[in-house]
Amino acid sequence: MKETKELVASTEINIEQMYVTENAIIYSGIGSHETPGHTEYSIYSVDKESGATTQILKKEVYGEVVSDHNFYVYDGWIYYNDPTDSFKLYRIKEDGTGNEKVLDVEFFFTKEQRFFVIGKYYI
Repeated sequence: MKETKELVASTEINIEQMYVTENAIIYSGIGSHETPGHTEYSIYSVDKESGATTQILKKEVYGEVVSDHNFYVYDGWIYYNDPTDSFKLYRIKEDGTGNEKVLDVEFFFTKEQRFFVIGKYYI
C-alpha cells in the first residue's frame, strides 16, 4: 500500500482539505476552469490499495471559492456545503452516487470543532 503523500502527490489542484478513511483518501481541491473568471471546486477519492483516483464531485463556480473545511466524511457519506447553491448542505456517497440536498439553508462547518452551524442554530 502506498503512503498518503504518494497517492495525492500527482494532483494539479490546490488541496484544501483531506480525510483518510479505511479504504480511501478523500480530498477537496480548487483549480482553474477553462471559463475566464470561474473556478472549479472538486472532491476526489483515492483508493488506498490501487492508487486509483476518482473525481466524486465537480462544481463550476463564478469567481473564487471560499473553502475552509467545506466537507465532512461520516458513515460512508461526504457532507459538503455547495458553493453553487448558496452553501446549502448536500451529501454524496463516497463512491460518487446518491448526491442529494440535506438542508435548504446556508450551512458552514467550523474549523476548530466538529459541530455544525446552521444560521443562528448550533447542532
